Amino acid sequence: MRCSFSLGLFLLGVSGCAARTRHTVDAGRSGYIVRLGIDTIMAESFSASPGRIEGDIVDRSPTTSVLHYQVLLDGGGRIARARATQHAATGARLYEVTIDRALNGFDVVIREGDSTQRRHVAAPPDAIPLLSRSIGLYGVVTARFRHAGVDSISVPILDPYDLSVTERVVRRLGEDSLLLTLYFPRGEHAQVDRAGHILGVSGLATSYKWLTERAADVDIAALTRAFAARDANGASLGNYSLRDTVRATVGGARITIDYGRPAKRGRVIFGGLVPWGEVWRTGADLATHFTTDRALTLNGLLVPVGTYTLYTLPSPAGWQLIVNRQTGQLGLIYNAAADFGRVAMTTAQLPSVTERLTITVVPSPAGGAVLRIAWDRLAAEVPFTVTAGSQH
Repeated sequence: MRCSFSLGLFLLGVSGCAARTRHTVDAGRSGYIVRLGIDTIMAESFSASPGRIEGDIVDRSPTTSVLHYQVLLDGGGRIARARATQHAATGARLYEVTIDRALNGFDVVIREGDSTQRRHVAAPPDAIPLLSRSIGLYGVVTARFRHAGVDSISVPILDPYDLSVTERVVRRLGEDSLLLTLYFPRGEHAQVDRAGHILGVSGLATSYKWLTERAADVDIAALTRAFAARDANGASLGNYSLRDTVRATVGGARITIDYGRPAKRGRVIFGGLVPWGEVWRTGADLATHFTTDRALTLNGLLVPVGTYTLYTLPSPAGWQLIVNRQTGQLGLIYNAAADFGRVAMTTAQLPSVTERLTITVVPSPAGGAVLRIAWDRLAAEVPFTVTAGSQH
């Protein structure tokens, strides 16, 4: 399996001095750009030398911050010490973590604001702490994979934020591609060169859907200034997906819909980001929850009082709305055995682009209402009424 990446769009809306490509890469230095659709959301520049990795990551969400990290390795390629400090674009320190290898694990010190937390985390000596989503540290993992000379290895990963250690898998997919489950359990696909260096990482199989692409050099300071200027002008990136709540009263029934609102960001949505013929969480992050205090009839399906999860099954031939009994889960978790029922939806093309996923309850002139899901240039709807005689 081959992965391909294009750097062409990452500078859209960013100062031209923010990144520059040279014919040769500085010895031991690499840069990476992370995009979500057409938006640049993160960038990393790091240098690697025997026994040491040092780098900077600028992150735009929700506002601009910079993480500087230093990692020291022993002769066997194991982490001896790691330190990361996150600053706001203004220079104010937000967070600092120091990790030192100790007997039977690591000693961790976390400083956040005025508080200091010290913990010993039990871990094997070959555990690798992931500082943010650093491709520099991904490289430590891929180097271990190359040295093992097998098609799959398990790597203990230390999360310095929740102080947990989890076994993650690196598996060969093809001559120049690997599956990495380091940051996301569902895995990212990494393209590597013959020496095993990471050329790019696709997160399209994950909930974040971002792409990481290698650049010959990245000017973190220039990017930080450009992004901070946007923040100051009220154009900060914000959270990747907003959380919103729809509240409506229809025929005496009080209805609430809680859902995540991802943005289009220049991407092909239906048939692209949202594949045809696959159950879609119809939102982002936590599953989309639907609550009614009176029984409803959704296009012939009687739905009793309660809270449910809504999924959809988009298809060019027609959509289905899925009402599921399981609640409280992340949107990527779908248990078909918990389906309460499925109903057909009608679809229509929109005259203009709806940038963020939008769910509404639209009153119907004939009584009842329509549940409407709109994103990009498509809307899917299902009618419903309050069931006669239903009670709170």
